[in-house]
This record gives sequence, structure tokens and C-alpha cells, in this order.
Amino acid sequence: MDEMSWPDTIPSPGATLDLGGVQAACLAPGHAVLVSGNLGAALAELAPGARMVGLGGDIGGGAFALRIARDRALLVAPTPFEIADGWQAADYGVSRAGDAFCPISLVGERAGQVIAQGTACDLKGNSPSAALIFAGQFALLARDGAAFMLWVERPMLAYVWDWIGQAGKD
Repeated sequence: MDEMSWPDTIPSPGATLDLGGVQAACLAPGHAVLVSGNLGAALAELAPGARMVGLGGDIGGGAFALRIARDRALLVAPTPFEIADGWQAADYGVSRAGDAFCPISLVGERAGQVIAQGTACDLKGNSPSAALIFAGQFALLARDGAAFMLWVERPMLAYVWDWIGQAGKD
């Protein structure tokens, strides 16, 4: 029964797949907070200079925010955030999210094909939101130079990792 065929292991940061023309790497999640409310105020207070990144946008170096919705973003930085969870005076809420998402990097000549197999989104579409459905699951998609960066909700990581492994073989 296919519904009983679950992936064997959850990939750890550092796990890789070499699928001939596409390489996938499970990366460490880094320091992240989920921000809701006044995103401009949150970025100004928590990560001055951080860019808001939409679908396929380049995260570049340093801190960045992956927009999920008009008033929600995943803010990622190289250093921990010094703020308490909860509602802040500047009209935004913060929740720790360092273990909520796992980034997967996909590089290589076939990386775009694997991403396209997993979503119906127009990858050249300039959406202000990085959110999409990938392999049937909620995810966030951006770029880091030539790499596609896919943030997957941690409970679905094993499934999406297995899906990428199967799609990359095609």
C-alpha cells in the first residue's frame, strides 16, 4: 500500500542529494522569527537594512525577510534576535521560528526543472510573496545567486526531501 510508504529518515543539516544535473542540500535553519503585523516597523527594529523578498527574489547576504502574506514574513538573520516573543509596541508580533522551517538548496542545470515540477507558480512572475505550494506542501521560495532556496515546514521535510529525490531522477 503506497499510503504506508513513508520516507525512512528526516534529513539533517548537511545532508545532500546528487541527482545528476541537480544537487540538493539540507541546510541549517539559522536564526529566524515569524513576524506578523507592521512589517516595516519590525524590519527597522529587528534587522535594519534587511530586504523583503518575494517569490524567486535573491536573498543576498545578511538578514532578509521572506514575505508570506501582506502582514506576515519569516525574518532570517545570521545572528540571534534579541527580542521576546509576543506583541511589540511598534504594532507587530514576533514568534521564534528557528525550527519551524528547514531550507533546502537546489543547484545545477536541472534545478529549475525540479522546482517547476513541484509547483504551478510562474517562477518568473515577480510575486511579492515568497509563499507557494511545492509538492503539495506550503513552502517559501527564493534564490541565493544561482541556487534555488526552498524553505519547507519542518514536519513536511522528510516528505519534500523524498519528493525532490524522486523528481530529480526523472
